[in-house]
Amino acid sequence: GVVYYNDNYTEDDIFLQKHADCSQNWYDFLEELGNKTVLKGFSNFDGGLDTKYDRTGTESITSVYKGYEIMYHVCTMFPELDDRDEMILDRKRHIGNDVIIIVFNDGNTPFDPRIINSHFPHIYIIISKTGTDENGSSIYTLAIASKEGITSFPPSVPDPAEFKSGRYFSNFIVAKCINGERTAKLHLPIFKNITKRFNTTFVHDIVNSYVKSK
Repeated sequence: GVVYYNDNYTEDDIFLQKHADCSQNWYDFLEELGNKTVLKGFSNFDGGLDTKYDRTGTESITSVYKGYEIMYHVCTMFPELDDRDEMILDRKRHIGNDVIIIVFNDGNTPFDPRIINSHFPHIYIIISKTGTDENGSSIYTLAIASKEGITSFPPSVPDPAEFKSGRYFSNFIVAKCINGERTAKLHLPIFKNITKRFNTTFVHDIVNSYVKSK
């Protein structure tokens, strides 16, 4: 999941944020993450988003890293609904079930992960733009916040945790997401049980398909 945060935002503020009301810093950051992709007709990994009827928006951000296809759940790119409660639920249905949430902090107050009320997110990658260098490249800081039970996972965050815009920065974020999700699913009971049930169902479906084809 990817969310926009500004000073003193509540959970409702995060999930009601309109894409058009965000800053240029947000749009630039999304370009760092990957490519803007039209969802309708998209045939690669969709991350559970609707690629037929635009029910989860018309576009999202995608990337490919070392053979891994990435579909980000970008909060502000989900549909804007007239019903506030329905809009929150619609967005939280996806982002609230992600293991990792990338938070772009566009304000001056620290982001507190506890404002997002969900059992599933366990790792927060918090990113802020701090300025530009002499060549006009954006400079970002990155911090990791995680719930109890999450052990350290690569790649290591440098000290100071500053990154210049570009391929290295975007690859670092993706690698951190992939390894963080692996760590959570391997070591935390809540995810190990879900993975076990999924694998059991998956094998059962394969066996049934094989039997029916005979």
